[in-house]
Amino acid sequence: MIISHDLGTTGDKATLVDAMGRVMAAVTARYDTDFGPRGKAEQDPAAWWLAVCSATRDLLGSVPDAAGKVEGVSF
Repeated sequence: MIISHDLGTTGDKATLVDAMGRVMAAVTARYDTDFGPRGKAEQDPAAWWLAVCSATRDLLGSVPDAAGKVEGVSF
């Protein structure tokens, strides 16, 4: 299995895929974006890390025995 994380504008979209390419689970852990003057947009890297940890826990918790079968993680 592979865990894939996509850190986007609104959150970490995480997917757990099996060896045949089937999506076993997908979750989104949201975080805030601070939009300021003149088009400024900022995010807290600590929020990214918390979202990755939360999404990973949710994925592994939703598929029995998945934790022992993960062979890779991508970002």
